[in-house]
Amino acid sequence: MKYTWRPTPERWAVAEAQEYYAAMARRGWMLDKRGVRWDRYRRTGPQQLQFWLEFTPRPVLLDEPDDLPAEKQQLYEDSGWQLAARRDEVYVFAAPLQAQVPQPYDAGDPQQDAMIARLQRYYRRDFVIMLLSVLLIGGLTALVCTRPLADLLTGFWMLLFCGLSFLRAVWESSYALGAITRLRRRLQSGQMPRARRRLGYRAVRRGLSALSAVCLAAELVLALAMWRGTAPLPAQSDGAYVMASQALNLPRVPVEEASLQLRSGRVNQVQRAPLFPFGTGYAVCELVDPQTEIYVWQDVYDLRSPWLARQMARSMREHGIFAAADQYVSVQIDGLDAAWYVPGGMEYVALAGGRAVYGTVTGADQSGEVPLRLLEATGARWSGR
Repeated sequence: MKYTWRPTPERWAVAEAQEYYAAMARRGWMLDKRGVRWDRYRRTGPQQLQFWLEFTPRPVLLDEPDDLPAEKQQLYEDSGWQLAARRDEVYVFAAPLQAQVPQPYDAGDPQQDAMIARLQRYYRRDFVIMLLSVLLIGGLTALVCTRPLADLLTGFWMLLFCGLSFLRAVWESSYALGAITRLRRRLQSGQMPRARRRLGYRAVRRGLSALSAVCLAAELVLALAMWRGTAPLPAQSDGAYVMASQALNLPRVPVEEASLQLRSGRVNQVQRAPLFPFGTGYAVCELVDPQTEIYVWQDVYDLRSPWLARQMARSMREHGIFAAADQYVSVQIDGLDAAWYVPGGMEYVALAGGRAVYGTVTGADQSGEVPLRLLEATGARWSGR
């Protein structure tokens, strides 16, 4: 293998990066290219080298070059240092491990202030960019998850991912700025940067990264389950949802004839998605009368907690498709803990234990009675009658 790649050390970890590059050189890998997240090394054979990181001063104007002054680079070359790699304002120099090779600058060099200023600017900018990215993802997720459907629970993992990413950004940036302050103090006191293991910092960062990855993976798994979980409706009621065609005593159109595409799948199909860790969600679409074209949509949640089901029922009424929350009227239905419907409307909500359903009916002549009949069928189904 001619090349290998390793994660780029943090910019504030000056001493740690110098020791890491020297250790890689002793193992036969010379730094070839410094990247944003990954460094490239080339096979050269074991070498005894020492490294130094140099930060160029911040240009006064945006169009000015961000390069190390020629006289400064010449000073390195005259002192036995050679440029190994460069990335933006970071120059990495290497020299043979000899005692007579002088260090590039001492404690009184004003270049140290430029290095500290560039480091602080970089991590402040990096934190702002990360914060804006997290806010953008979180805002888009919250915008998508305003409906009381599967998106609401599925989006939980994306929102959790955004929160963990934000905590990781805060932890990295705050620790980096603290480490830069300590680095400034050491340089001002005439001491060279000292490498530290920083086990606590790395453990917290890796833990937050791992949790973020788990949340993102859970979001992808739920999205895939939702995408692949579509199946034709069975001949009889199954699980938590109710066959509207049976509740209304109307013939059901065969699935091969009901090909209208809807958001939650084809008509006469049910979409099932595991909403870990909350339970299971069902999105049911059914054409129950081919002549009058009565359509019934049901979004059913079989949740692990009655409290969560109550919160979901409230969200269903607040985010209904056709009616506002104050248009729902409470009604007593056998087999249900609570039930609501819109008089003369098309929507209904049922609650029993850990189950909640939101249904809509379109095409019925007496739509105010159809939701009541569906509520009664739901109560009978859920109570086992």
